[in-house]
Amino acid sequence: MKLYSVFIIPIIIVFWLFPAYLNSADIYEEINDASKIITSLNANIINWEGNLNSTFFIIQAWKKITKPFLYSSCQINQKIISESKTTKWNIFIIKAVFNQEKCSDNKIYLKSWEIIYTNTLYEINLVNYSDLLNNFLNFKSEKLKEKIEINNKLIHSLDNEIFVLKKENNLESKLKTINKIYSMNYKEFENNILKQIVNERSNLKYITPVAGKSLPTSKTLIPNASRWYRKDTTDWVHHGYDILAPRWTPVQALWNGVIVRIVRDFSWWNFDKIKKWFISFEDKLQNLDIYRWNQVWLKTMDWNIVFYSHLNYIPEYLNEWQFVKAKTFLWKIDKTWVPDKEYKDYHLHFEIQINPLSWGSNLSNLDIMKWDWFWEYKNKSWILLEQKKMFF
Repeated sequence: MKLYSVFIIPIIIVFWLFPAYLNSADIYEEINDASKIITSLNANIINWEGNLNSTFFIIQAWKKITKPFLYSSCQINQKIISESKTTKWNIFIIKAVFNQEKCSDNKIYLKSWEIIYTNTLYEINLVNYSDLLNNFLNFKSEKLKEKIEINNKLIHSLDNEIFVLKKENNLESKLKTINKIYSMNYKEFENNILKQIVNERSNLKYITPVAGKSLPTSKTLIPNASRWYRKDTTDWVHHGYDILAPRWTPVQALWNGVIVRIVRDFSWWNFDKIKKWFISFEDKLQNLDIYRWNQVWLKTMDWNIVFYSHLNYIPEYLNEWQFVKAKTFLWKIDKTWVPDKEYKDYHLHFEIQINPLSWGSNLSNLDIMKWDWFWEYKNKSWILLEQKKMFF
C-alpha cells in the first residue's frame, strides 16, 4: 500500500479555519495550569524518514506568550500553522520537521523570545532505525511473519478510519485524520523492515570477513582447534576462525547488521585483569574477551552475533547500535598481542555466537559470550562442509 503523505492540501487548508472550529474541539480543555505542549500528533518520529520526520504539536500558552516556539537540541524546522484564543489561553498548532538524522535528544520545551520554559518539558518518541532493527532481529522468522500480518490488519483498519474521518468537516476529525495517517505510515515502515529481515534470512549467505581471503581449512585455524597453552586461563578450545593476512589488511562486515559492541583503544594493561587456574566458566569467558583485544561485535540479519577480534584500531565513525551493510570497512588486522608470547603471525579472529532468542532487554556482554557458538563440538569434516554452505 502506498504511504499517505501528511502534507496533503485538504489537511493544510483546515488550519486556516482553525478558529471557527476551536470551541467544538474536545481536546482543548481549559485548565488552570501552566503553559504546556498538550500533544504531538505523530507518536513515532523518525528523523530521516520523509513520511515520519514531522509532527504537529498542539500548544496551550500563557496569554503573554504570543509567539511560542519549540526548543530542542535537535535541529528542527518549525512554523506556527494556526493560533486562537480562549478566555485564559492562547492555543497554537506548530508544525515541526526533524531533519537531523543522528540527533537522539527527545526533550522538547516551549520557548518565547530568549526564554526557555523548563516546566514545559515534553518528551517525544524519536525512533532509531538501528534500535528498531536490533529489536526485530531477536524474533524468529515465524514471529516476524505473524507481526507482518498483524500490522497489515491494523493498516487496513486505519485506512478505513481515515476514509470515514475525511468526510467529517470539523477540526477534531481533521486532527484525528493526521494522527491516524502517521500511525498507518509507521506500521508500513515497520513492515518494510520486517519483510527485509525475512527476505534476507531466506537467502542466508555470508561473505568472507577479509576480502580476497577464503575461510581457512587447516585444523589449527578453524573452530574446536586445541589451544592447550591457555589451559590455565580459558577452556583451551578455539571458538572461531583465524584468517591469516598481512598486518593492516582491511576487514569487512560479512553481512548486513547492527553493531552491538565496540572495544577500542585496548591497552596492554588490560592483561593484568586475566585470572588463572581454578577459575569459573564466566572468568574464562572474560579472559577470552581480553585476548581478543580491539573488537567489533556485529548482530547479523539472521540474529546471530559475530566477534571481530585483533583489530589495530576502530575508527570513530563506527558506533554501537549503528546499522552497517555487508562489505562495510570495519578497519584493519593487527598482531595477536598476548603476554609472555611473541606471535609472529597477523590474522583476523572471528567467531559466531548463536542467538537463543530467549533473553530479555537487560542483556550483558557476558550473557552473549555464554551463547553456544557455531560448530561447537563438531569435527573438522563437518565444519568444512557446513562452512561451504554458509559462506560464498
